Amino acid sequence: MLPDLRYSVLIKESAAFDLIARQGARVDKGMVAFKDEVSPQELERIRAYVIHRANEDKKLETATP
Repeated sequence: MLPDLRYSVLIKESAAFDLIARQGARVDKGMVAFKDEVSPQELERIRAYVIHRANEDKKLETATP
């Protein structure tokens, strides 16, 4: 099972997200580095999308009785 980034504290900090996703800070735990595939600008757009999805899911959870 892969971690769901919508629930990760890493999405709050751009630098932390970059460190993990692009720089490979968790290679030892099986997370590959995407430095050669994803630019910093692309990663920021990905992070914005994940944040958007997390916020949308929170709205749905609070709206459901």
